[in-house]
Amino acid sequence: MGDAGSAATGCRDPANTDLAPAGRDNILAIYRVARFVLHVCGMSAIVALVSAEPHDELVRYLEDVGFDVRAFRTPLGAPREGTLVWLTEQGTDERMVVDTVRGWLGAKLKLRAIVVTDRPVRIKLAAEDARGRVVLLPAPVFGWQLVDALRDETFVAS
Repeated sequence: MGDAGSAATGCRDPANTDLAPAGRDNILAIYRVARFVLHVCGMSAIVALVSAEPHDELVRYLEDVGFDVRAFRTPLGAPREGTLVWLTEQGTDERMVVDTVRGWLGAKLKLRAIVVTDRPVRIKLAAEDARGRVVLLPAPVFGWQLVDALRDETFVAS
């Protein structure tokens, strides 16, 4: 049994096939269990995925493990709830990224942001949020890396 959560919270890996019988007919049941586990663990299941290009496979991957994914072309269109996952384009101005992420987070303690960039060192200022609400991942990124970052209990704002 895969146990991605801590013994204290009893949180389990929502993608664990032991939670529901396998098969396409049970995908909705797996989705409901995954959403419940995310709720119990205190994580928001809402993900605002921002990318200039559509990433249908990534959206499906994140949805299959229990996240409610909403795709946007720009971060300015993303609602201020859950987690902002921004797949920045190569060469994006780092000052614009920092300003946009800080503006999106604002004073709402429950908001989080994951920025995937080809220049994580230059955008380090955005990750210097006093509440630990920003994570930088170097591009390219795999879906499992995003899931790990989204599930990271130390990344959950209180």
